[in-house]
Amino acid sequence: MGMAESDQELFTLRWMQAQPVVASVLMAMLRDPSAVDDLLQETAVTAYQEISAYDAARPFTGWAVGIARHKAMHWFRSRNRRPQQPLSENDLDRLAAAAESQAGELDARALRLHQCLERLSVRAAQAIELHYAQDLPQATVAEQLKMGVGALRVLLYRARTQLRTCIEGRAGSAA
Repeated sequence: MGMAESDQELFTLRWMQAQPVVASVLMAMLRDPSAVDDLLQETAVTAYQEISAYDAARPFTGWAVGIARHKAMHWFRSRNRRPQQPLSENDLDRLAAAAESQAGELDARALRLHQCLERLSVRAAQAIELHYAQDLPQATVAEQLKMGVGALRVLLYRARTQLRTCIEGRAGSAA
């Protein structure tokens, strides 16, 4: 059974935030950029396929790092190799814990952003999506939404203000 579109978007957002940390952990373990690229892709695919096993109460990045570590260990075993300068299990745990700590904040903010985007009016959400997510120029967005560019700028400003207020946890009204 496939994921709903909103779940796919949330997965993509979480993966984009986790990817630099996962890549850093893999690079620290493998020290082979080509292998890191391959295992990073494998980690993303596995995380996507196994998302039902993810506990949303825990940071996504820590979970993804765990998958990456397993992929790296399998990579070493399949090549009958050991890391050239092996990181101790303790070092890996500390690296993963630091990544998880930082990622926990990012995961919480990403989830909060997703929730706050849902609180915007339909028109404001469309404007944000078209201008920021699809990177369309304001003139094109204004034309698609059948409004003037000046009105669009005001709408975007109010939507950004509402998002900032919502993400920071202050009470905010719909744009």
